[in-house]
Amino acid sequence: MAYTDAPKSEEKMDAFLAKVQALDLNCSGFYLSSGYTAIGNQRCVFHWNREKFPDPARFIGKFNAAGVHLIPNIKPAFLTSHPMYDDLAAKGLFVKNADGNPYVTQFWDGLGSYLDFTNPEAFAFWHDQVTEKLLQNGMDATWNDNNEFDIQDPTAVAVGFGGKAAPAAHVRPALTYLMVLSSYQAQMKMRPAERPFLSTRSAGIGLRRLAQTWSGDNYTSFHDLRYCHYVGMTPEPVRLLFLRPRSGRLFREMPSKELLLRWIQHGVFEPRFTIHSWNADGSATMPWSYPEVMDSVHALFDQRKALLPYYYSTAYRSVQEELPLQAPLCLYYDDRQIHPDDPAFLLGRDLLAACVLDQGIEDIEVYLPSGEIWYKDDRCYTGGRGSGTAHSRYRHRALFLYVAAAYSLWTLGLPGSKSPVGCSSPSIPLPTAPSKAATLMMTATPMPTGTATAWTRSLPLLVLPIPLPCR
Repeated sequence: MAYTDAPKSEEKMDAFLAKVQALDLNCSGFYLSSGYTAIGNQRCVFHWNREKFPDPARFIGKFNAAGVHLIPNIKPAFLTSHPMYDDLAAKGLFVKNADGNPYVTQFWDGLGSYLDFTNPEAFAFWHDQVTEKLLQNGMDATWNDNNEFDIQDPTAVAVGFGGKAAPAAHVRPALTYLMVLSSYQAQMKMRPAERPFLSTRSAGIGLRRLAQTWSGDNYTSFHDLRYCHYVGMTPEPVRLLFLRPRSGRLFREMPSKELLLRWIQHGVFEPRFTIHSWNADGSATMPWSYPEVMDSVHALFDQRKALLPYYYSTAYRSVQEELPLQAPLCLYYDDRQIHPDDPAFLLGRDLLAACVLDQGIEDIEVYLPSGEIWYKDDRCYTGGRGSGTAHSRYRHRALFLYVAAAYSLWTLGLPGSKSPVGCSSPSIPLPTAPSKAATLMMTATPMPTGTATAWTRSLPLLVLPIPLPCR
């Protein structure tokens, strides 16, 4: 938020982009907070603040050229001070009181009215604004925010469905869904050959067809790190596959080095990995907030990028086969030694990650489910035993790979780096290669005395006999 709330927002955004490039960090997106729409201290959706951003298309073009997608914040309520408010009210596009006037409620720093997305004209208006103000300027994503439609008044009414008006408080989930659907259709119409990206703060089960969501605002604390770890896995059984926490959020001071690294380490293995902050002192929590640990940040960001082929495959299988993206170990293994609150989890079906969730902890004991053979780096482990796993204070954590997996990864060619792990079928569309020199590798994990084979996209590259005695 500190970037778009600043008086010279575009200069700060340019500085961000320059910093990412100077540090050679893998960054694919930037959530553009609502300050870009500000009139004074109030947020006016679809209104570009031309003092902060004189030429939106030029500004967006700079980020597109650098491969960083801007994801703009849009809100479904129009403040009564919004330049478009009176016209929208005259057209009857807002949720209404019983007397037919717009229903007015508190919204951010003022009073405003929600668009009634059950009204086809309001639905079309939103679609057109997303297209004109965002997509035609070069953006290709939307961040649909503050869309819980917090309507408590039982007399407020929406147009409803089938020619029958409905109490707005009773159709709040439908209002959320239709808002995101309008954004989705605008994006698909503008770029029909591209996979759309949408983020939404509120979501019912049906919204998984359209967008990913997150758990709302969390504190940057070890308490919330542990809490969000479990929150992230909770929606999986009810098929909210892409609901995840932010990596640190509101109303706190700058996190310590240890806490920032632990949030990043956890975020590496989340479907949604963001660092989005608001600090009470006006600062912004950034990957480079502590220069002395940038080597660790680099390693984590590179690991995240290298794992993208695996994430793509896991996401594909999650949608096609109703398999969770993340799961507690007990979901797949009938092993009574697994503790219900075990912080280790499976990413997809083949990757086990162990978490450090508490302050001052450098080593954790990882229990590997029985009946399998697990791999970490160049060693294999027999399941059913605990494995003491060292975690240096500012390094990424342990990974274990299920023995029967075949996986792919981007190898980034970093001096002294170990290949991360990933999994993909070559028939599934893969993400764009990293900007660093990279090769897509396919690997099959061996049995304890077998071989591992690596491929490029088409030709065998090498076959390595690697006997691995299990512990």
